Amino acid sequence: MNLDLLRRKIQAEENVYVEFLKDCLLASFKGVADFQIWIAHKMEKIGLDVEQFIVHKDELKKQPAMQRSLQSEAITVGQVPNFIGRLGKGSNEVGQRGLTVFAHADKPIESYEWGKRFRPDTFQQGQKLVGPGIGDDVAGIAAAMSALKVLRDLGWSPRYEVRFASVLGKQLGVFGTYGLVAKYKPSDAAIYVHPPASGGGLGDLIIGALGMVEFSVKISGKAPETTEPWKPIFEKTAINPIYKGLYLISALRVWGDEIEKQKVYHHEGVEAVAGRSFVVHIGQFLAGESGKAYQFPPWCVFSGVVHFSPRASVKDIQQKLTELFNSIKVQDAWFSEGNVYLEWGDVIAEAFEVDPNHVFVKEVRRLIQAATGVSPRFYYGHSVSDIRYPVLWWGVPAVGVGPVVGNLGKPDEYIDKNEYLTTIAVLAMLIAHFA
Repeated sequence: MNLDLLRRKIQAEENVYVEFLKDCLLASFKGVADFQIWIAHKMEKIGLDVEQFIVHKDELKKQPAMQRSLQSEAITVGQVPNFIGRLGKGSNEVGQRGLTVFAHADKPIESYEWGKRFRPDTFQQGQKLVGPGIGDDVAGIAAAMSALKVLRDLGWSPRYEVRFASVLGKQLGVFGTYGLVAKYKPSDAAIYVHPPASGGGLGDLIIGALGMVEFSVKISGKAPETTEPWKPIFEKTAINPIYKGLYLISALRVWGDEIEKQKVYHHEGVEAVAGRSFVVHIGQFLAGESGKAYQFPPWCVFSGVVHFSPRASVKDIQQKLTELFNSIKVQDAWFSEGNVYLEWGDVIAEAFEVDPNHVFVKEVRRLIQAATGVSPRFYYGHSVSDIRYPVLWWGVPAVGVGPVVGNLGKPDEYIDKNEYLTTIAVLAMLIAHFA
């Protein structure tokens, strides 16, 4: 497909594509289920063969994420449908060639509340297209469908099958993107339409993402051996779990810093954007009762994550963390009596990367450069990205592309209008090239 032809058409109909994005944003405020049905109708108008799929909790045992919540909570998001639209030859045959393009229809919870106060006349502010959740990921949905519409309007027909999937991407994608790769045979490659959180837009090509292992540690305390329970002056016969927790946190941080220092999981791409390849982070510490600082708390709980490069795996991290934890327990009399407990959290996701020399990656980079004049850098700053699913479950290359986004996660979240229109052209070129 000729780039100049695509640009001329998009420029001539700029208002059509901007208004469609606005319509998508307004539809998204009605809730994810209604938005998904709205998207499915738009897919059909483009000429896609549309079907829905739902991922149920009992289908998620083969993947590691969200397991604690799945066991302990009545999660209902799994009843929301995902939709996949198809165009071209083939269906679900083994070895079916073609391309899968996907984006997520759900948004951060707070954006729905902000949407109740959204005024349509504030949508376009100069070169900014503004609205809660517009970058994460309404623009991804709208850009992908716009690209397909452009191609259809120009009379293009795919040589192979092209799929567009509008999926659930929150809850680590388990109710959407995971279902996509679990229920359907692989395409040759996949494109995740999602603005990079870096703010670099099309200047950043996502070809890898960091992994994460969430953990929690609970430590029991001991009251003083006195008729004045929990009074600090009697601490000689007590065990304060806060001090034990701080001791453990210090050991974890030393362990993480040593792994980083020894470059066990060194990754140049990750260090280029983050300055390091491995870190232990503590994000929550709970202990004691409000207003009773004079008492010994009966327990403390702290939670954190191990954040790691594609050089490590979830299995490796969990094994090493368990070994460290057990070695500390043996050295501490209170811990060795069973007064400390390690538990894995919901955020469990593999790191991954696609070979930057893979022909798919090189062609994507070349076509983006043709559209923007700049060769995008490889960006590894994403964490727990849904791009991992096609790579890890299908074994095919996948990349992430999207326009510049600003104020991410705020009521005035925005994307750059010119980059958004360029993203439509880039996606149209990529779809035409690979399908």
